[in-house]
Amino acid sequence: MNPSERAAIFDSMNHVIAALHKVDPAAIGLANYGKAGNFFARQIGHWTGQYRAPEIQCIESMERLIEWLPLHSARRHGGAGAWRLPARQPRLRRR
Repeated sequence: MNPSERAAIFDSMNHVIAALHKVDPAAIGLANYGKAGNFFARQIGHWTGQYRAPEIQCIESMERLIEWLPLHSARRHGGAGAWRLPARQPRLRRR
């Protein structure tokens, strides 16, 4: 993929994300779909619980990460970062 094609894809992704942020979930019948609010806090808590459940030794770098994540979450800094293209493009089979 060349740089202009990649830029066009990101432009399109940004357009779609902006449009999605204008949608009111309740207005389209999704008010009861999933839990509202605090997504990042719930995710960080879930990951922390998964890490600590089988913990047999303290890993200091993980403890620092557990402290760091809530302070640097996307809610605090304005974006989830999940909207990215993979480094390698998947190969498509021709039929």
